[in-house]
Amino acid sequence: MLVVALSAMSLLAAPKPLSDARIFGMCQGALSAADIDRLGDMGIDVIVRGISCAWDANPDQARDRMKSVAPLAELARKRGITFCTMITSSALFPEICPPGKLEAWSARDAHGNLIPAGSWHQGCLNNPEFRTFIRDIGRAEVDGGADGIHYDESYSRWFWMRPIPCFCDGCCAELRAWLKSHFTAVQLHSQWGIDDIDSFDYRAYLAAHHLADAPWQSPLHDQWWLMQLHSTVRWEQWIVADNKSYAREKYGRDLIVNSNQSHLTTISAMMTADSRVYDFINVGCGLSVEYRDQGIYTQLPIEPGLASFVPTYRMARAHSSGKPVSLFLDIQEHPKELADLPPRQEGLYMQWLFAEAHLTGCHFAAHYRFSDYDGPYEPQLAACKYFRKHANWYEGSRSAGRIAVLFSYPSQIWDMYGTYWDRSPEFPALCNQYYGVCQSLQRANLQWETVFVPDGDIFPGSLKAADLRGYDIVIAPGIYAAADPELAALAQYVHDGGRLLVTGPFAQFDGLHHKRAAALPKGLFPGPRVAWLTDDFENCIGVSHAASEAALVEALTGKLAHQPEAIVGSPDARLRLYLRHPAKGRALLLDAVNADFVTRRGFHASPATPIYLRVLGFKPASARLFTMDEPDGHPVPFRVEGPIVTINLPEVECYALVVLEP
Repeated sequence: MLVVALSAMSLLAAPKPLSDARIFGMCQGALSAADIDRLGDMGIDVIVRGISCAWDANPDQARDRMKSVAPLAELARKRGITFCTMITSSALFPEICPPGKLEAWSARDAHGNLIPAGSWHQGCLNNPEFRTFIRDIGRAEVDGGADGIHYDESYSRWFWMRPIPCFCDGCCAELRAWLKSHFTAVQLHSQWGIDDIDSFDYRAYLAAHHLADAPWQSPLHDQWWLMQLHSTVRWEQWIVADNKSYAREKYGRDLIVNSNQSHLTTISAMMTADSRVYDFINVGCGLSVEYRDQGIYTQLPIEPGLASFVPTYRMARAHSSGKPVSLFLDIQEHPKELADLPPRQEGLYMQWLFAEAHLTGCHFAAHYRFSDYDGPYEPQLAACKYFRKHANWYEGSRSAGRIAVLFSYPSQIWDMYGTYWDRSPEFPALCNQYYGVCQSLQRANLQWETVFVPDGDIFPGSLKAADLRGYDIVIAPGIYAAADPELAALAQYVHDGGRLLVTGPFAQFDGLHHKRAAALPKGLFPGPRVAWLTDDFENCIGVSHAASEAALVEALTGKLAHQPEAIVGSPDARLRLYLRHPAKGRALLLDAVNADFVTRRGFHASPATPIYLRVLGFKPASARLFTMDEPDGHPVPFRVEGPIVTINLPEVECYALVVLEP
């Protein structure tokens, strides 16, 4: 009866549609009515995960837990808040499994042994019984009145613990089906010596070739890798479609669904593909980023002067097909770096996270609570109110820059060879090369936008020269696997007068990871409109490779004759500048982010300085400066001399927005 009553209430007080969501939040852990009120006061529309956790629950347990929080769910709806509950699509705890199913459903290594992952095992979605179990947990959450579900780590069997590759019976069956649908009997025999695909056992194949300890060296590994990618997408879609239709047909309500990614340098192609499955992109990150510096793996803190989420946001937005993009902090206890900050500085750090998200047209999920860490409330409250008040300047805005940085999904599919299996510094990773180039552009205050290159499969279509119109320069950062349509589009773009900068290894493989034998199109060889850099820009994720960054800037502003749009007048002002156009109207938006941040101490205010903007075809009549402390803004001095607009920017403690109106 409780479930029926809760469902009826949900129909009467439906949460706001996702399309109307302006403010996202993160709230996982014990809640009270007072917490719901505080979240409502923040104006949060969607909690990306929280209120009831079925991460370690079977369907019956999930249903019971939802009943226990029904009063809180009702309060949340009355405040217009959509709570996404959380389940796991991968973690198997002994206490939640039916008798005898832990061994049957768990991931196995190439020897056929169970793979433990801490206190649990990893389930495999290629097992029909296990994926039905996950589907039923989602249905149980719907029965309990859930308006949204966060499916945690559905991709884990494909990318987890660097990684845990699954070779269970279900995966072997999926590989047989994959090979049978993609290759003829003659091809299977000639390429891999497979005579009877219906009886083919991949674990036995690896054992016979002495590859069970190094399956990535198998001649079939590329096909196994593609099978895992495609089957993961397929089964995630199957679970989500079932849960959505179950909610709609049984209870007459729409279910909002999402999953989580990780930081860009460790993101896998599966997590990018999640945008094909879920209602919004949900980037779940800690406060550090991993990269290789001279082949050595290094952790870099996410701080304004060191690392940025902007490349992640722009990449996610480029492939999201208009879906919202949100980032939440996946930190379960108060990080020492933040705990050591003075209270005001911790609040400013959170406001910096808000600013980076919104200036890219994305969202930061206000960190209200995650396990043992409550984020600072008042500074986030101010940020939520500020970005709701000025949503028209942020939602759908686009960089005013004339540089496009490509993110190639055909390359990203193979990234984990270099990062986790092969581990050789010579093997590139598109994610890291892209991120390093973007970091370098940001440090130089060069304006850029991301253009996503689909693979024609998971992401239908291909790159076209028309996608690059409007950009003076295109950067191809370490795109080592490139399909023929991608190369043809770049050649046509150069032929039409565009300029191209290639960094690192380029098009060594085709889109299916075959060594490329054919020469590159003529327009892509070095010439007056093409520049090549051999630098490893993964190294530039850190701060110690000024020579590579200088080479990048020289190639852009020297050989390719790019004129920067924004220049900081004083070398003492460590500002990152972002020049944008709003989705509507003719305003020009200048975001100034202070990068003068010291670990465990916080921001040192950037001094007043002139900012020089090169703006063609735009003459401002007014300029106003806004901060989260002063959301109503005030005029800021400026002058116009030909194409140069000079703004006398005052001291910036953390973040400021200058709005130039014609």
